[in-house]
Amino acid sequence: MKNLVRILFLIALSAPTAIAQDYSRFLIPIAQEQQLTERDINNHVVSSSYSRPETQMQHVYLQQTVHGIPIFNAILQVHIQNGDKLIFYSSRFISDALSKIDGTQKQLSVDQAFSKVTHELELGVLPCPAFAMTKPEVFSFNCKDHFNHPVRAKTIFFPQGEQLKLAFEFALEPKKSNAYTVVISATDGSVLWKQNRTISCQFDVDMSHSRCNHSHNNKEEDEIHSTRNIGQAVYNAYPLMIESPIHGPRAMLNAEELPLASPFGWHDTNGSPGAEHTITRGNNVYAHEDIADMNEPGYAPDGGPNLNFDFPFFEGQDPLLSMDASITNLFVWNNYLHDIGFFYGFDEVSGNFQETNYSGQAEANDFVFAHAFDGSGTNNANFGTPEEGLNPYMQMYIWEHIVGSLLEITEPTVIADNYTTGAATFGVDPPTTPFNAEVVLVNDGSGSPTLGCGTLINAAELSGKIAYFDRGSCTFAQKVLNAQNAGALAVIIANNQQGGAMSMGGSGDTSIPVLSISQEDGVTIKEQLSNGVTVMANFGGEYDLITHDSSFDNGIIAHEYGHGISNRLTGGSFQVNCLWNDEQMGEGWSDFFALIVSDTLGATGAMPRGIGNFASNRPADAFGIRPFPYTTDMTINPLTYGNINNLSIPHGVGSAWATMIWDLYWALVDEYGHSNNMYSNSGGNNIAIRLVMEGMRLQACNPGFVDGRDAILAADNVLYNGDNQCLIWKVFARRGLGYNADQGSSMSVGDEFEAFDLPDFCAPGANVEQYAESGFVIFPNPGSDQITVKTFDNQEIQSIRIYDVSGNLIQQIELNENSPIVHVSHLSKGLYFIEMRSQDKIRRLPWVKL
Repeated sequence: MKNLVRILFLIALSAPTAIAQDYSRFLIPIAQEQQLTERDINNHVVSSSYSRPETQMQHVYLQQTVHGIPIFNAILQVHIQNGDKLIFYSSRFISDALSKIDGTQKQLSVDQAFSKVTHELELGVLPCPAFAMTKPEVFSFNCKDHFNHPVRAKTIFFPQGEQLKLAFEFALEPKKSNAYTVVISATDGSVLWKQNRTISCQFDVDMSHSRCNHSHNNKEEDEIHSTRNIGQAVYNAYPLMIESPIHGPRAMLNAEELPLASPFGWHDTNGSPGAEHTITRGNNVYAHEDIADMNEPGYAPDGGPNLNFDFPFFEGQDPLLSMDASITNLFVWNNYLHDIGFFYGFDEVSGNFQETNYSGQAEANDFVFAHAFDGSGTNNANFGTPEEGLNPYMQMYIWEHIVGSLLEITEPTVIADNYTTGAATFGVDPPTTPFNAEVVLVNDGSGSPTLGCGTLINAAELSGKIAYFDRGSCTFAQKVLNAQNAGALAVIIANNQQGGAMSMGGSGDTSIPVLSISQEDGVTIKEQLSNGVTVMANFGGEYDLITHDSSFDNGIIAHEYGHGISNRLTGGSFQVNCLWNDEQMGEGWSDFFALIVSDTLGATGAMPRGIGNFASNRPADAFGIRPFPYTTDMTINPLTYGNINNLSIPHGVGSAWATMIWDLYWALVDEYGHSNNMYSNSGGNNIAIRLVMEGMRLQACNPGFVDGRDAILAADNVLYNGDNQCLIWKVFARRGLGYNADQGSSMSVGDEFEAFDLPDFCAPGANVEQYAESGFVIFPNPGSDQITVKTFDNQEIQSIRIYDVSGNLIQQIELNENSPIVHVSHLSKGLYFIEMRSQDKIRRLPWVKL
């Protein structure tokens, strides 16, 4: 078996059971497959479990334990159909876990560990003693003045190398800060792991610039309980498929809610006819401003008793003038995404975001807080996803952009010109009064000296000059710090890929300004420098600042909401730490959501698509802010699996995954056509969304690309009886994620192996007609309990082999007959390949088990 996650059709389990929850009988063969001990497989608790009637599937997520203490992210999941068929499983259980415990005794109390956490996060000393919960080794700190939710802590074992370290895991959301998971060693108090769970997407933009907070008069909402017809609310906002103001106009929207997902309208919370709120608040989202960065509800527009949210949008002017329209659009699009997610499987039992779960199942009270005009930053957006039952939040910022050149090359005359620049979200702004200085190439003595990631060996030449770097290998801030240490006055960093000047995110103790330029402009300047020509430049200058409100960029809203979906679906809704490994694809799924909700009839896969064009002040048809635009045309977007080692983590890696599943989207459109109805099941685009969503539910915790591919293949078996197996294989193989691709460890990039091959049954010419012409036949096909395999030329069939859709050998039968009857009642339903061997022929035929 080439990877940890695989499709498994178990043939040893023949006795059906009427109890869908009885997953335990599947664990012994899984343990054998994964080389787990009996103790490994038996020591677990159910993290979450739910059934979905739409697919007759039950999804069970098991947490591995030792001595009753959970092992961090050690999740085994089993996906069972009709109560008795194991369709798919994935495992992150640790083999022989008991032997890997380092044996060191606990030295810290949970209160002492909490003090280590608050020190690490620079929160100061907080007088919040822990109290134990009903579960052993689970604690809570109720510091409501300092945190949005009670701090949750539990004793865990944390994998470190080949050992399991006793530790405390803390989940906390400090006020006016991000949400974190912090793991503290219970033996020496060291920080074993720290993760900011607020996913800041670091979209590339032109410039970050300080902004004064503005005030807006709050007004109390008018709560009503009057009866109304569902869909009576009216919103002036951008409809589905309109990405932003540069892509199309707003419209008066009515009855936009999907009854399946929001049966009492978008302003309901109690599950009875009549709206509970007349402001931009309801069961799925509470949209409001947070200019003062209070992380609590601020002003929200009121639609009155008639729920009429028709407010003016003053495009091109101060975004604050359009606050009501902005928050309305943010409210509408969060509801759109809730309903779309529900339709494609992110429903109540799966852990979606609702104040009231109308089905009465799963945890409620976790609607989204959507912050417009968030005062905690600019030129970004983020989403924080806690475990089920706690509120996520979306923070949408104002984006600011320079108009005017801050870099003018004055010598030599052959390249003298004003150059378009981007700036950094760290350090100091370029001076408003420009200075003139010589531009010098950096040299760190390495094989790629102008990357400048090591100590600069030409510091004497750089002192008092403008340092020129090429992008790549290390952070922007590290380059600037290296130049600063060499005595440079300022820094220019040239892009290393097509497109314009990039924004430079990051942080660092830097005190000199930095500007970016495009790859094309970098080549122009570097050519002169490499030839020994003196290049002089004016650095800085006056500029105008224009602003855009990201709450009108629906692609960014969709991207952020997508993080909530992928975090809740992967590993179960109570495991929100499954997407922090290096090869995880969270940014890719989020870009995919941004693309699908703005796809329109008449588009094609080859048409390049950008992300975040409105907020980043780019034209609608610009290539966008990723390394490459999204397109099926590999001459424009050449990304393959082997490229992820050279892409940024997580955004660049995510863009490679989004490229692959966007290819899949269009391959299915080519096969089944395109539906312009998001709530349809008929189009290839609808099928693609459902496969991607179901794949997230099935895949392993800490997934890599191979895990994601295999989960989508399994989803096709669950949803479509394996009808699209070879189509899916061909799409992924084209981008290097073929049959023999190997992800190595999903915890890192650089150890992956790309392959462009297909399984044998998908090879060119491998089809039923050719097999039939070769003289073999299987009937009935589809079948259920038994099949007959026959040759037309009366040759004896020497052996029959049955393979699953991943090419794994399930059963082998030795015989010497012309028309043998093969009993197959023990097989799970789905797609198989029957291989027949005679004296001079070997052929495979696809066969479907009903």
